[in-house]
Amino acid sequence: MFYIEKNKENNYVFHLKSDDKHIIASSKAYTEISEIKKEIDYIAKNTNLDRIYERKTNKSGQFYFNILDQSLKAAAASQLYNSKVGLENGIKAAKEFAKQHQIKKVF
Repeated sequence: MFYIEKNKENNYVFHLKSDDKHIIASSKAYTEISEIKKEIDYIAKNTNLDRIYERKTNKSGQFYFNILDQSLKAAAASQLYNSKVGLENGIKAAKEFAKQHQIKKVF
C-alpha cells in the first residue's frame, strides 16, 4: 500500500509499505498531491517492469534500490540491505505491494 504523508516542509511524500506496515521504499518530496498521485499511478502500472528498479550499492557496501519515474530519475529509494538476495527480495516485495495500487492518505 502507498501511504501519502506530509513532511516537515509541508510537502507530500509516499511510503510503499507491506501488509505488516514495513516500509519498502520512501519517495522524494512533491509539492502537489496531484504530482504524487500521478507518480504512484505510474509505479503501480509499471511495477512489473524490471527497468524501473535501479540496483545500487552505497560506499559501505550495502545494497538498495531506487524506483524510477517516467524520466528515469529516482522517485523513491528503498531501505538498505546487507546482501544481494535481500535486495532482490525487497524488489520482489515492492512489485507485489505496488501492483495492489492502494493509497492511504495520512495527513
